[in-house]
This record gives sequence, structure tokens and C-alpha cells, in this order.
Amino acid sequence: MRSFSQTKVSQRVICGIVVIACLVWAEMFVCFNGNANGTTCAPATPF
Repeated sequence: MRSFSQTKVSQRVICGIVVIACLVWAEMFVCFNGNANGTTCAPATPF
């Protein structure tokens, strides 16, 4: 039972890391695509 919950937690952590990485990549992609006002280049998140 304990190992099962640990696997669940690790899967959640990996999923969260993937989501954060996707958000950062999308932000960089929009920035490099040539944003007009450049507001997307300044991340609102403290990462």
C-alpha cells in the first residue's frame, strides 16, 4: 500500500514538472515569435 501511494505521488510530481515545462516553453515560444508589445517576455510567475 505504501509503495503504491509513493508511485502515485511521484507520478503527480512528474506530471506537474511536465506542465510547468510546457508553460515555460510556450511562453518562450510566444516571446521568440515576435510579440508586438513584449509583455509575454516578462514572466508573471516567479520561476
